[in-house]
Amino acid sequence: ETGTTMASAYGGWPRVGNVVPAGRLLAFDGGEHIYGYGRMSYRAGAGHVKPDAAKEYKLFAEVLAPKPKAKPKAPAGRKKRRGPTGRRENVWTAELPFVARAFVLTRDALLVGGGRSLTERADAHGPGTLWIAARGDGAKRFTCALPAPPVLDGMAYSAAGLFVSTVDGRVVCLRGD
Repeated sequence: ETGTTMASAYGGWPRVGNVVPAGRLLAFDGGEHIYGYGRMSYRAGAGHVKPDAAKEYKLFAEVLAPKPKAKPKAPAGRKKRRGPTGRRENVWTAELPFVARAFVLTRDALLVGGGRSLTERADAHGPGTLWIAARGDGAKRFTCALPAPPVLDGMAYSAAGLFVSTVDGRVVCLRGD
């Protein structure tokens, strides 16, 4: 048909990301908190796909349903703003010395695996890193090297150990205290 226009709400994604939990990786604890890895604030036109984008990323814990804050009244003559309302309420944030690609939430820790960039390729990767962070405050408890970074969301934890699927095609099982 001619004369048909299409519109999308894609331009509003930064507003939504600033008021609800958002990130590259998210895990829900089944209670009051959500854990993730991503930006703490979003801006339209900020170029979220660029080589150094991960410099703004953090590991975080936040309250899933923060208490609503009072909305200021709009000045006379101004339209009410539409869109999402609310705010993100961080419990803690932690910087990582690598880009997180996978994580597992356990009873008392976050097991985080990653590498040096957002786009690890099997033919151009370096070693990976496993980082264990305390669930209560994000503090580093332990770290060790991996032969390669994990694939995106490529970690699973069981009584047998932590299984990591890496970008070079291996599956590594880590066990220990």
